[in-house]
Amino acid sequence: MVTASDIEGDKLNIVVLNGSNYSVTDSTVTPDTDFTGDLTVPVYVTDQTAKSETLNMTITVNSTSFNDDIINSSITIYPNPVKNIINVKYDEEFSMEIYNILGEKILISKHAKTNVSSLPTGIYIILVKDKENKLIKYKKVVKE
Repeated sequence: MVTASDIEGDKLNIVVLNGSNYSVTDSTVTPDTDFTGDLTVPVYVTDQTAKSETLNMTITVNSTSFNDDIINSSITIYPNPVKNIINVKYDEEFSMEIYNILGEKILISKHAKTNVSSLPTGIYIILVKDKENKLIKYKKVVKE
């Protein structure tokens, strides 16, 4: 619970309500383990005698760390490091997104072989999504 006071000196509390895809402890919102995207978190303010209307606060959740080779082990992304062509071996329809180290999406592909020769040397994150756009694999890749 976050506290503040109004101009009359009344103590104000901001109350965070429970919702989908997160848990609440005091005023701390913790997204579910595999959740990324926008959370809609209902909150209200009270001064112990009156309560505001409930307002929705939007919190954007992004993945900030990656553990190579998790989620779907039947997908292979190679070579790593890569110079020219990155390969995705998967027997079903997929899309691949490549992000730079700043989190900017720089390339989208639906092909098993994608030319990355024009990308600068560096570290990239590859996300592979299924036909329903659900994340099924991610991997850190070094571009030489």
